[in-house]
Amino acid sequence: MKNNLVKHILTAAVSLSFGAAAATVDSPWCTINSPDQIAPDSVIEVEITLKNDAPAGLKVGGDLHFANDKGAYLGFAAWGGNPKPLEPGQKTTFRYRIPKWKEGADTVFAQFFLTPATWKEKVREHRSAPIRLGSTAPQSAPAKETATAAPAVRKKEGSWCTIETPAQVAKDGTFHVKLTLKKDIPAGMKVGGDIHLKNSDTGAYVGYGAWGGATKPATPGETLTFTYRVPALKSGANAVFIHYYLSPSTWQEKVKDQPSELIAVK
Repeated sequence: MKNNLVKHILTAAVSLSFGAAAATVDSPWCTINSPDQIAPDSVIEVEITLKNDAPAGLKVGGDLHFANDKGAYLGFAAWGGNPKPLEPGQKTTFRYRIPKWKEGADTVFAQFFLTPATWKEKVREHRSAPIRLGSTAPQSAPAKETATAAPAVRKKEGSWCTIETPAQVAKDGTFHVKLTLKKDIPAGMKVGGDIHLKNSDTGAYVGYGAWGGATKPATPGETLTFTYRVPALKSGANAVFIHYYLSPSTWQEKVKDQPSELIAVK
């Protein structure tokens, strides 16, 4: 009996170390449950419940951010997807893949917001409790796996750029894409590119994959390198591609766009 009790206590302690909702934050409009600790390169879930008297007819969004142990903000960590419709009294779960840990960061937190459309129109916001990084896996493992998984390069020629991508990448790995701008592109532009999902067998578009980061200044004739982490694949997806755009500001103002070749995910 005593041995079984000790076994159950140890099992519970291990299960709480990674993935269990060990911290709760209560705000005037929501309750947020998050893990107390996470493993490098893991996928975590954070649950948010709207209070019964929260504003109705809105959406909830939430992204992951870095901070140090003193609470200082250290930058964006991971996109939480498009805001979801959520009514008062209801709850939903956001899933995040932990990116490469930023130097100086000790924790991440999920910053949630209530909005009629996007973050810019938010009417409420609140953050989760700090989520500490554990040490169950070496941080360099995903990059090492990717380096051996992409021996071939595929090239896509567009009217305004040339895109070089790996032919294959590993699940959860990181990879690099080179984009060379043509010399006759308009001046004063920027380049951005996000990850999208596809089924290489049927050609079916499966959906948005992940944000590609901030846009970069586009100098005619220059070669730019973009670094991506393979997102979690939706059902039916077995490949990704990068959809690049040329714009004076954001994707909405794009003047040209160009998808890359498909990249198999193994």
